[in-house]
Amino acid sequence: MSDLIKTQEGEPFATEQAANLRMGVLRKKGTETKVVTIEGGWALEEIKKRPKRIPLGTRNVLRYPKRPGYHRHVINDVDDNMLLHANSATVLMEKTRANLG
Repeated sequence: MSDLIKTQEGEPFATEQAANLRMGVLRKKGTETKVVTIEGGWALEEIKKRPKRIPLGTRNVLRYPKRPGYHRHVINDVDDNMLLHANSATVLMEKTRANLG
């Protein structure tokens, strides 16, 4: 079990009402807790908040300006994909230069 919040002396709260009073004080400070029963009385367990999620469809993860004459590819670098794409781009550039010359 995670760290439990008990009295200042480190003992469980004697009554559930005492635990609820402490929960109210902590809530005012921004900490959400719940009352749990433990051996010898009651304690508070902190409720972990999940970070607010933003759906992918509503955010622009990659912001970069458009450049005339360029077509950009966004690559997730897993298993050295960047190196593979860099090598293929080098080959394409060499072929393009050969066609121009």
